[in-house]
Amino acid sequence: MSRRNEQLEVVLAELRATGIEPEVRLRVHTQVRWCTHDGQQRMYVVASTAGGGRGVANARAGVRRMLRQDGVLSK
Repeated sequence: MSRRNEQLEVVLAELRATGIEPEVRLRVHTQVRWCTHDGQQRMYVVASTAGGGRGVANARAGVRRMLRQDGVLSK
């Protein structure tokens, strides 16, 4: 990956802050995969190109929403 992808960086930072070490798969769109504490597979897709001014905030909110659903983050 030659260019910095801020959305990917923020998603990885949110996951690592909770002790999750995700797997990154570079495809047309980047896939970030991880397992929950009960073994369920989760995936978040990050756009390969910047979409607009809200892209980073939306990526952070999306992954945090998933972590709350899994009980990793409190409401």
